[in-house]
Amino acid sequence: MPRYIGKTLIDRLINRFALSLTPGRSEQAQLENRVVPITDADELLRELLCTETTGIAVGATGLLTVYTVPNGKRLRLRALRAGLQTGTWTTNYFYFADPTGVDIPIKSFTGATLISAFPADLPGGLVLDAGYQIEINVDSFAVAGTAYVDVFGELEDAF
Repeated sequence: MPRYIGKTLIDRLINRFALSLTPGRSEQAQLENRVVPITDADELLRELLCTETTGIAVGATGLLTVYTVPNGKRLRLRALRAGLQTGTWTTNYFYFADPTGVDIPIKSFTGATLISAFPADLPGGLVLDAGYQIEINVDSFAVAGTAYVDVFGELEDAF
């Protein structure tokens, strides 16, 4: 059974490559007969993710989940920042947890109230599949409070 490309993708490709049914000058038509445009359709369909989540409850030391990749999506993480919003506590690690609960330490800090990770810290613009979680480790705790997290990357459908 044949499969067809949807109109939305065709429209985006026409715009991306300025395609036309009417050939231009003869030099252009000659070039068009020899060049095959190639593009990464997945890249065209990625959505920019720039989100801030505030009011994440901090009530003890230990790992705290601050973001979960939605079902059916894949996140290409580009930058990450988390920190103290209220209370008295510090954090010393970014972790990622896979859907089975395995925690993977990514970057360590000396007890801090603001932590960040950028492309140099995230090898290859780290790719996280649906269900993966971003966590911080609360290493010292005196007064209950809240945390915030900023996540910057690209979301795409996971197939």
